[in-house]
Formats: sequence, C-alpha cells, structure tokens
Amino acid sequence: MLPRRGGAAVERTLAAGRLRHLGVGMVHDVVDRSVAPATSLHVYSPPLTTMTYYDPDTLAPTTTVPVEPERPVLGPSAGAYALHPAHRRVAP
Repeated sequence: MLPRRGGAAVERTLAAGRLRHLGVGMVHDVVDRSVAPATSLHVYSPPLTTMTYYDPDTLAPTTTVPVEPERPVLGPSAGAYALHPAHRRVAP
C-alpha cells in the first residue's frame, strides 16, 4: 500500500514479473493476497542503515531499528549489469 497526499492509503496490484519503483522516503507495505507463493525484492542504494516501522492506520512512525549489514550476494565485480532484466538468461 502506498499513502496518497493527505495520508490516505492507495493499494496497487502488480502482475507477476512487474516492477514498482518507489521514491526516497515512500512508506509502503507488501502483501501477497493470492494463494500462490510470491517474492518481493527490495533493493536500496545506498544500503539502508536503519528501518522505520509505521502504524498501519495512522502511518505514524512507531519504531526505528538498525539494519545489520549482510554479505553481498554478488561480488563487487558483478555490478548492476548482471541484475538488469535485459541481461537475464532464459533457460531453453
């Protein structure tokens, strides 16, 4: 869900394989309403150092916690090229 100006939430539905880019500071929540499993990939650059949680009704911040750094999945030489959808390999 995405808040509209004035604080009202807006729900967006994305089809499988679709992307949604969110601006800096956008409060959002991801929900899988289907019976099939779903994956949500969040990519932040620069990496987050804290994560703020919000009240679902008022959207007021409730708590902020530090984000523990994780080991990168790809090495530094891979770059964004390997992640871009245009460069994905499709299995025969």
